[in-house]
Amino acid sequence: ALHRMRKHGCPGHRALLTGLAARASAPLFDAVRRWCLDGELCDAFGEFFVQEDAGVGNDRLWERRYGLREEMLPSFLGPEIAQEMLGLGKGINFIRRCLGDVHWVVPPDVVNSSSSDSLGFRYGHVDTLRSTVRRASASVNDHIVQELLGTHMLLDHLRALKKFMLLSQGDFVSALLNGIGPALSKPAAYVYRHNLTVILDSALRDAGATVV
Repeated sequence: ALHRMRKHGCPGHRALLTGLAARASAPLFDAVRRWCLDGELCDAFGEFFVQEDAGVGNDRLWERRYGLREEMLPSFLGPEIAQEMLGLGKGINFIRRCLGDVHWVVPPDVVNSSSSDSLGFRYGHVDTLRSTVRRASASVNDHIVQELLGTHMLLDHLRALKKFMLLSQGDFVSALLNGIGPALSKPAAYVYRHNLTVILDSALRDAGATVV
């Protein structure tokens, strides 16, 4: 309401309402700063525009744990920057919860100021805030990619999975035929399902071990 009312032709009226809006929105921007730089949600009364479903595990963190509460989004921010903030905070939590880097923080050179005002965490500084969010998001995304490709060897695992699923090395077929041949050579009355299941499971394990 204060944001809408400040659009007034009288400079004094506008300055007064701008000051009131800045003071009234200070807790909001403090919550925005903590979410965007620390990945922390401080919202005891459900007033912030980012919400968390604490019942969702880390395996579904990115899709389901965090979301926007659009009815709580202030008009002076808008949905575009809100989505960017949501992705930024989710990225920080993904690094800490899923990649195991529990002490990771946005690098100081990305947020090279101790002043919340100069980073845009203050009413009337949306353009500066957008710039801060995008710099921090780029840093978070770079770190995630480096960790996935380096420490967690994502490409190696994907190649192994491709070989396993597409049977490109022929290990599974060879292991299965070697194991199942003697079993199927017996009379039907002596062919048991549980024995065939054990042979199949062993062939899968042997092929997976060879690939990985």
